[in-house]
Amino acid sequence: MATKEEHISLYLGRKALIAKGVSRHISEFDVVSDQTGDDGTRTIVIKPADKTEHLKRCKELAGKMVERLGEGENKLLRAMLYDTLRDYKDSDVEDMYKKVVLGEAPVKHREGCFKIIIGDGRRRGHHEIQLID
Repeated sequence: MATKEEHISLYLGRKALIAKGVSRHISEFDVVSDQTGDDGTRTIVIKPADKTEHLKRCKELAGKMVERLGEGENKLLRAMLYDTLRDYKDSDVEDMYKKVVLGEAPVKHREGCFKIIIGDGRRRGHHEIQLID
């Protein structure tokens, strides 16, 4: 049962996303069953999605990005990147992983703001990560 502080969004493909309170983090769930009773009551059963592979890739990607930025010993930046990347879609993390960890895409930071750019920022297909809003 969702509380007042929880917000649930249901999507096609049997996915549910839940955000709690003012937290930026989103939890992903798989919809096990979605039934509507005779009286119009809708019952949705969800289970937490397995995100271990996603989190492993996010951690490795954050470490490699910090190295490429020349901040290899900066644990705070690594933690901030990991914290931000874990909320990205699996496909976006996979694309960044291929470019940064498996490839040689440039990783740059933009002075004056907390933004990291993967790839050529002038061309399509680059990624921009905003660390602080």
